[in-house]
Amino acid sequence: MKRYVVALRDGTVGDLYADTVKKGDLVTVWLRDADGNPTYITEIVEKIIKEDELLDF
Repeated sequence: MKRYVVALRDGTVGDLYADTVKKGDLVTVWLRDADGNPTYITEIVEKIIKEDELLDF
């Protein structure tokens, strides 16, 4: 599994955990709102900003 930081079509940037993600996929990302509360947004991936391999112990 990998951790992705993605930019969505609406300009939102958030994190998600998945085996694979590509531009055009419909995803749900995790982020924080203006008050610091966790929230989720579902939108289409515009760009993958960062991809990290997670270690599996």
